[in-house]
Amino acid sequence: MKALGADVVIDYKRQDFVTELRDYDVALNSLGSDELEKSLQILKPGGHLISISGLPRPSPRHADCHGRSSR
Repeated sequence: MKALGADVVIDYKRQDFVTELRDYDVALNSLGSDELEKSLQILKPGGHLISISGLPRPSPRHADCHGRSSR
């Protein structure tokens, strides 16, 4: 993967991306709600989470996150 230009390669079967990644501007989630919640943890303040699998469950920790729909 690095030969294809990847800066970081994560083996999802052996590594948890939350422990490997920090301070990203944008995260794209195409999986389920568990990964959606975890994706919020890798964003820098003001970062954006794009999800095609739904909105995160409301939580006081992420009170400043606002789901937006393209409809």
